[in-house]
Amino acid sequence: MQRSGRSCAGSTERSLVSSFWTWVSGRDRSSGASPLGACIRSGAGCTRSAGPELGQLGRWMAATLACGSGAVLSHGSAAALWGFGKEPRGRIEVSVPRAAPRNRPGIRVHRRPALLPEELTAHEGIPVTSPIRTLIDEATRLRPMQLERAVNEADKLDWVDPETLRAALERYRGQPGVARHRRRDRRAAPPPHRLPADPGVAEGPDSPGGGTAAAALLARADSL
Repeated sequence: MQRSGRSCAGSTERSLVSSFWTWVSGRDRSSGASPLGACIRSGAGCTRSAGPELGQLGRWMAATLACGSGAVLSHGSAAALWGFGKEPRGRIEVSVPRAAPRNRPGIRVHRRPALLPEELTAHEGIPVTSPIRTLIDEATRLRPMQLERAVNEADKLDWVDPETLRAALERYRGQPGVARHRRRDRRAAPPPHRLPADPGVAEGPDSPGGGTAAAALLARADSL
């Protein structure tokens, strides 16, 4: 009897997770490729292999599945998936909405019960934090120039734009990473435009050199 779509999906998920754990346990003894392929849906069931290796997208998907319902790719792994950052070597980063073990083989788990629905999405079929949430999370660990490059790359890829990012920073004021983004935004802002000084008009006392010019004029008037 042919399996239902739900049964097939469950089999595919179990195969992905099994392949991920096999990759984790064997990567120190091999080149890093999984010896198992991912099971994918075919017309007759769920037994056809997707290939000899579990690729990066497969590992990301398997890591979120291994962490249970509501788990999403986040931080450096999310930045790598979106294309504006790098994943920490040796660990896939996943956020979960509940208490979970922090250390799992090959996975760094972040407990994030306060994540909002607007901060969660999917890309390439993988549940992941939104580009803006990812940039805010990454700001807690990146150096200023690295953060500037990440924001510029996200803008170039059309994942965020400066105005939308500024509005989000205002909404998330006080959260970790927001203050670093605001400092970056101030550094990136162009200096205020100043008209060139008119040589025929004396500078005011608050302008550079204005105090000296004003004092000289007063002294000349007193001498007349």
